[in-house]
Amino acid sequence: MKNVIILAYDFPPNNSMGSLRPYAWYKYFHEFNLHPVVITRHWDDSVKSFKDGIKPSKSKSITINTTSEGTIINVPHEPNFRDKLILKYGLNSFVIFRKIISVFYLIFEYTFFKFDNKKGIYYAADEYIKEHGADLIIATGEPFILFRYASKLSKKHSIPWIADYRDYWSMDINLLTFNQKIIYKLIYAHFERKFVESASLITTVSPLNMKLQKEFFPNKKVEIIYNGYFEEKDYNFTKNDPISETFTVAYGGTIYLFNPLENFIEGVKLFIEKDPSRKCSFNFYGSNYDPDQKERIIKCTKGLERFIILTDKLSKEELFLEYKKASCLLIFNYNQMIPGKLFEYLPMKRKILMAGNDHGPIESIINNTNSGIICDSPENIANTLDSMYLEWKSTGLLKNEAINIEKYTRRNQTQNLAKLIHKQLT
Repeated sequence: MKNVIILAYDFPPNNSMGSLRPYAWYKYFHEFNLHPVVITRHWDDSVKSFKDGIKPSKSKSITINTTSEGTIINVPHEPNFRDKLILKYGLNSFVIFRKIISVFYLIFEYTFFKFDNKKGIYYAADEYIKEHGADLIIATGEPFILFRYASKLSKKHSIPWIADYRDYWSMDINLLTFNQKIIYKLIYAHFERKFVESASLITTVSPLNMKLQKEFFPNKKVEIIYNGYFEEKDYNFTKNDPISETFTVAYGGTIYLFNPLENFIEGVKLFIEKDPSRKCSFNFYGSNYDPDQKERIIKCTKGLERFIILTDKLSKEELFLEYKKASCLLIFNYNQMIPGKLFEYLPMKRKILMAGNDHGPIESIINNTNSGIICDSPENIANTLDSMYLEWKSTGLLKNEAINIEKYTRRNQTQNLAKLIHKQLT
């Protein structure tokens, strides 16, 4: 069995979408003759706010846990100076000073370990390889500082490594959109070329990511490994499943600046204006985690407050229970990207409502799986909500007969990755 080092900053019990990708590798690699060794930070049980994510770990020592599935090495986390300011004084204090510090870290943490508060992951990986050896390294980003670690470890121990892009780096759409962040783009591009050039393979999550990576690294092989859903979870619905007495549209997780939230809310306003007495609710789960996201929702839903619910970050179990109560599940146009939540929606057997059409992978997946409706305009959204509401009022549920979703299980996607790894090792 081959030893595969997985460098992953996000990992359960952190309940972020990003943590589930390396967790799936840990859970299933052993089925494909690979022994996963995950090296990550200590995550405490409750991560419900931004501050929870940057505060120091409760555990102050490295822990190693080996099971039949693999090995997990947890490294203590200590906040850097910028994050200590946030923890002590809040997000609204020393804002300009913190931005200056952020640029400083941006420049120097990729060069000097002294300014890198995640470096414990590198040292733990180095020690493990010295003692036990390894056949391959995977670094999944972001944070992309992990690519630096993988590149250094690869050269030091003569081990091939795979650069796994869950997100963009210098090709981040926000960096391309906002000119004031051009310095970030230039600096990121320098380090991205420097570190990823040594990778033997690039993996990523969507066709657009793949296209951009091929343009950036024309001599590198790039493969898509989709995110997915864990088939073992109880997604089945029975007569005893909770059904809301309110027509509920649910969205879980982050809303990005490029998501057409305002267009969707305009459609909601048109829908409600037709009959303000309708029993309906639009729930944004986890929206309180990001203060800017929360403020954006509050601003554009002014006058709709009694129909809008915002919550703190929920555990996956809590979030899935809320999805089960929902009448339909909302997703936005992601500009050719595929959010992980789409794959979590698929087995829920709830109609998916897509606000805005990407004319790309999300549209293709929804159409190929017969799982939802795509709306281009506020008027289209309002009319679709009208139709859904009438069906819900009549039957209590929206009919949805999703098909062909099995290819998107986490196990099948992990198997695809395992095949690529074995090819790298032959």
